[in-house]
Amino acid sequence: MCRNGGRVIDSECRLSNYNLDEFAATPEAVAASCAAREAALRTLGDQKSLCVSNPTSDVCRAAMVSRREEFSRAEHDAVYTSSRRTRVTQMFNRVRDQYVAMIQASTRIPQAHKQGLVDRINSTVLDLDARLYCSDTGLSDSARLPVGAYNYPAGGHAAIEVCIGTMANLERMNPYSVMWILAHELSHSIDPCNLEQDALRAAPDTGAPHQADRVFPGLARCLRGGAGARACTRAIIRCNEVPASERRLLCIQELERSGDVFRPPPEDGEASTALIPSEDQITACLTRFDRTPSCAIHGDHTHHQSQLPESFSDFMGAEVVARILSQDTAAGALDAQGQLDALASIAAADGSGSAPNCEAGSGSYATRDRYARGHTRVNRLLMGSAAFRAAVGCPAARAPATRDGGATCRGF
Repeated sequence: MCRNGGRVIDSECRLSNYNLDEFAATPEAVAASCAAREAALRTLGDQKSLCVSNPTSDVCRAAMVSRREEFSRAEHDAVYTSSRRTRVTQMFNRVRDQYVAMIQASTRIPQAHKQGLVDRINSTVLDLDARLYCSDTGLSDSARLPVGAYNYPAGGHAAIEVCIGTMANLERMNPYSVMWILAHELSHSIDPCNLEQDALRAAPDTGAPHQADRVFPGLARCLRGGAGARACTRAIIRCNEVPASERRLLCIQELERSGDVFRPPPEDGEASTALIPSEDQITACLTRFDRTPSCAIHGDHTHHQSQLPESFSDFMGAEVVARILSQDTAAGALDAQGQLDALASIAAADGSGSAPNCEAGSGSYATRDRYARGHTRVNRLLMGSAAFRAAVGCPAARAPATRDGGATCRGF
């Protein structure tokens, strides 16, 4: 393994997913940023000389912001080259094909749900022209580049946007780490939260709470690792099941923030300034809690945000990439060192939002985050896949008997 600043990465010292400072400092990233700034400067006319001599001045900054679209387009074009587009598209297609094959071969997913899942996966597209979430730096003063990828709704289907930091350094990343990122994002097209939200939109009066228990039998319970009807008691990954004693207060707070509340009639000739939710509004809010108890429908309630969707995507990403690793090993394209490199790179990407796996043990994630803590993501979700453990050269090993680990979950 290669160590870089206390971080363990693969034997070729390739970038891991969340080393943001390193991603921005590579020759490829610097060249793209310079090319974009030059392109934007050419549109400034008389102000160009000022920006060349004093690029941080308020006047220059305002001028550059006024050319936001030109800068964004130039930066995007400099990074999203034809060769990189081809490479990441080939990775995405391979991941998607393996995902579909895994669903179709499953003996655990009920037959009635298989085609719907396949359709969701097949309809998810890779959109390398989106420029919606992370495809440019936004003229930020930060030296960091957005990395990773995003799954987002796009007119009746899902699309995946690959961030500019990842695309700029595609050749410097372990390919299996990139495929794990794509598999993780593709998993969001069928994650428990999205299934429940779609069911609620289709049947607003009933919804489909705990949809994952029917579509993926036993998986949600295993990932949560707790006790009780939904494995939410002392769960390792957080549920968003809100105690009844807290629900009314949360609903009142949500309604007050929305501004759609009841104003009491004047008393003693003076108009009241109080804004009070009506009982009907509170009852409707409480009903929403009951319909979708396992999914983060209430986005404002971040301290009750379910970690199941991201945990599901971590685990299923490992399951999908395990199939690819095993195929490449069988074909002679991957040796034992390559397997360890894949493990190190994926664990570094999965272990923490800003700190790779060496630092993940501290549990740096805030409890309100939608992700589980770093050590949980690696030890329970990634290494909780027996297929993944076998694919990286540990076929006889059990899941790590470390904090929040020690469990193997069955996938599809």
